[in-house]
Amino acid sequence: MSPNNDSSSESPPDSPDLILTWRIHLLKRQPSRLSILILAILFGALCTAMIFRQVLPVVAVVALLLSAVSEYLLPISFVINTEGVSSVCGLNRIVMPWHSVKRIKFHRRGVLLSPLKQASRLDHSRGLWLRFARSGETGNKSEVLAVLQHYLPDLCAETAEPPATTLI
Repeated sequence: MSPNNDSSSESPPDSPDLILTWRIHLLKRQPSRLSILILAILFGALCTAMIFRQVLPVVAVVALLLSAVSEYLLPISFVINTEGVSSVCGLNRIVMPWHSVKRIKFHRRGVLLSPLKQASRLDHSRGLWLRFARSGETGNKSEVLAVLQHYLPDLCAETAEPPATTLI
């Protein structure tokens, strides 16, 4: 399938037997949050400038804050293929092979694939968060759940939310 979500028509590199690919951009979904974000970054830069009175710490703080909110500012690309799933946001690339997924946690806006069997505070830093595209677009909830049901039937059966039954 070709990506058609929130822009982009580029094909992800090295995706053997591509099953599903899509892109979301949280800034386009929630543009009202941008002004609050800019104010917070400016406030952090101002406080840093007042404390250190040098440019380098200010640049470092702004860079760290921008890195922290990169998932909001930059588009996120998701790829599901026969080997596993991957997510790319800016310079961050997360790849999780199917055999590494030990637990699935369903949310309203996405699915967390975790390499940990037990719920942990490390879930969000070790797992891969698959965000759903909007209804009617490639990568929507029913398409993603259908693929997960196909590749991870045992884990999907253990969860409370039943995945879609039709495979893409």
